[in-house]
Amino acid sequence: MLPDLPDLPSIYAAGPLAPRVIAGVAGLLLLLAGRRLYRAAIVLPGLLLGLGAGIVAGGLLGAVPMVVAGLAIAGGVIGALLAAYAERLAVVIAGVLAGLGALQVGWPLAASGAPSWWAWPLAAIVGAAVFPFVWRAALVPLTAWIGAVVLVDVAGLPPSPLAVGGLALFGVIVQLASGRKRQPEER
Repeated sequence: MLPDLPDLPSIYAAGPLAPRVIAGVAGLLLLLAGRRLYRAAIVLPGLLLGLGAGIVAGGLLGAVPMVVAGLAIAGGVIGALLAAYAERLAVVIAGVLAGLGALQVGWPLAASGAPSWWAWPLAAIVGAAVFPFVWRAALVPLTAWIGAVVLVDVAGLPPSPLAVGGLALFGVIVQLASGRKRQPEER
């Protein structure tokens, strides 16, 4: 049998104030600026791993501090680029899988028999092309919802759909309003 694990609000309530404050700030940032912070959240781990790898490589080579710094910077840039590429690749792969799944589920609803051989690669291509746009559109409500859940948990409130949903809706409105480009003033 599995031991009884405490739920997230009771962990926050039992812990010191610092983790609750950090989680609250992270939840607030996700709620109000999740779309803007998404790219940084993807690239940052690659940057940090690359910096660490550069420092370790410089230490193993016994290099002078200036060379170690150069290796760390190069490793950080390479790590950040690899992380960004991995995220884009993951979104495209998810699109391929979504396209194939949509064909498998949708074909029996639209036609009888098995799909033609060409329908599978076409569905994969369409899914890979369309899903990145769907993903970008889903970032705002997704980050707002996650931020709302974290804030409700940190505050120790019961996770009611009304509280979380209302807070998430507020976050979506703030993110959409702050993401709009301002029109130049007419003279």
